Amino acid sequence: MGCILGTAACCCGSAACSLCCAACPSCKNSTASRIGYALMLLVGSIVALFMLIPGIRQKLDEVGMT
Repeated sequence: MGCILGTAACCCGSAACSLCCAACPSCKNSTASRIGYALMLLVGSIVALFMLIPGIRQKLDEVGMT
């Protein structure tokens, strides 16, 4: 599952950064890319921490067993 999400993030990462660059034409592409990748890392970390909550972890284990 992690591999699939990682592949999807790699494919969508450059598109998201290009969109960020287009939305803010006054900043340089490298700056917008860094901000975009930092935001994706932050969202991914929050989702990972959220999934470590014991109740949610148990539900994920139940879903994975069926």
